[in-house]
Amino acid sequence: MPGWALELARQKLLFMTSPSDYGTRLATVISALDEALKTGDLATRTNSVSFLLGIAESLKSIVELHHNLQNPGLHGSNTLPDAAVRLCYEELEKQLKSWCDQAPDAAKALASRTISLSGIRVA
Repeated sequence: MPGWALELARQKLLFMTSPSDYGTRLATVISALDEALKTGDLATRTNSVSFLLGIAESLKSIVELHHNLQNPGLHGSNTLPDAAVRLCYEELEKQLKSWCDQAPDAAKALASRTISLSGIRVA
């Protein structure tokens, strides 16, 4: 999933998933990428880590969250609560740390990317 395909997949997960389905869909994506990470080549491992980093960055963006998942204009009272966003982010953080331990070559390929708000470093 190079470049634009990664961004498009990230946008679809963030902006076209209902808040009530988000946690389940995110878990499904993580599971599928986890399998790909175990068997894939360097490009696959790097893209998997990059995709999750993009999702994690978006979950720290009030603007991106408001476009869909936390937009009461779209979802009324069924928006994704801050506590659920934090849980999703914590799961991403845990998965990213695990993946970087499993695939240090992928982490090194993305070494310049950091999420400063929580201190996730991929290398």
